[in-house]
Amino acid sequence: GDNLQRPRMAYLRWGSLLVLCGCILGLLELIQQQSDARLGHVTERTLPSQHLRIHYNPRSRPGSLHRFGGVTGHRAKKNLPIRRCEVKSGTIEWDFDENLDNQYNMKENRMLHSAFLVMNIQEVVDFCTNVLGMKVLRSRTLQSDGATCVYLGYGDEKDFFTLQMYGKPDAPGYDLGDAFSGYGVTLPHTTLNDIVDDGKLARFGGAVADPMHEWKLGANIVPDEDVDAAKYIERGYAYGPAKLLFEVNNGTVRDPITKVRLRVVDLEKSISFYESLGMKLHQKRAHLLDVPYDTRMSAIMGFGEKEEDGPCIELIYLYNTRALDIGEKHMYLSVMTKNITSAMEHMKDKGYEAIEKPSSSDGVETEVASLRDPDGYTVLLVNEGDFFKEIESS
Repeated sequence: GDNLQRPRMAYLRWGSLLVLCGCILGLLELIQQQSDARLGHVTERTLPSQHLRIHYNPRSRPGSLHRFGGVTGHRAKKNLPIRRCEVKSGTIEWDFDENLDNQYNMKENRMLHSAFLVMNIQEVVDFCTNVLGMKVLRSRTLQSDGATCVYLGYGDEKDFFTLQMYGKPDAPGYDLGDAFSGYGVTLPHTTLNDIVDDGKLARFGGAVADPMHEWKLGANIVPDEDVDAAKYIERGYAYGPAKLLFEVNNGTVRDPITKVRLRVVDLEKSISFYESLGMKLHQKRAHLLDVPYDTRMSAIMGFGEKEEDGPCIELIYLYNTRALDIGEKHMYLSVMTKNITSAMEHMKDKGYEAIEKPSSSDGVETEVASLRDPDGYTVLLVNEGDFFKEIESS
């Protein structure tokens, strides 16, 4: 009898242990769901256009809204589903010379343009020149579709990052999406006084999204900082025409266009892509310790040795993001490289797919090629020598 009883008791003990483990796992899952609800209370189906998070913080100034990136959009109001951008596999047959130097130095690349699609290009030009103080550097008409391209910036294209406004007035409306998050500019305080003026913004088709005020930035993960580390900056957000958003920071830098801001689904995959492109990770941090705080993580990357050396991209991951609507208005980020063939071969060796092989078009001899990053953003590689000849002849 004892011999029969022992196995039965062992089964009962193991069964009780399994039931207990199941209860513990269920409790942990419930805790995780509650935590996600607190951190990501704006879910992927209520992410507003231009990814604004608005939430109440008792530490904030009375009547203020905490923003980064925009104002509440139609997707939030109508609870529309988000369209995931299909990242297509490359269809390019690579036929480059296998003896090419695949250790091509991508760190010598530099950010060149960011192209944005608008319907009323003159309205955008007036805003950028009269409110932000940019200059019209050049313009041209494309032979392929008759569109007008206007290049705006604070200095010569050989040395400064520029915004390429791509105007097609007779085209239907374009979807802005919720992934492209605008541009960052850093300007002296005297200029900021004009930018935060509602009257002046309104005259040129703009609006204040968030007035200038002090922000406390918490500790970085990269570079590794003590948890109590903090940095104080003066920052605000302003809209221009075509829902073009500008993050405006107080300061003085060589090139005032400091950032292109892009939302991402997987921050680490995006960092790896842009590191392969030659960029350096300057900063990475969670924003829960910021004042006002944000439920996001971000990474700032650029080709300079330091963040202040030149324009950067800011990759933004909002907690609980599983899909993005890339939209149509942000066309591409262009990167200048000395040898476009070697650069494309380098990215192919890293496992990234091409959209277009090196070629020239639109009535100019500048050789370009294009890639997609992990979230579907287009990156245009531009041959350095060809580009310098293009701007000298324009």
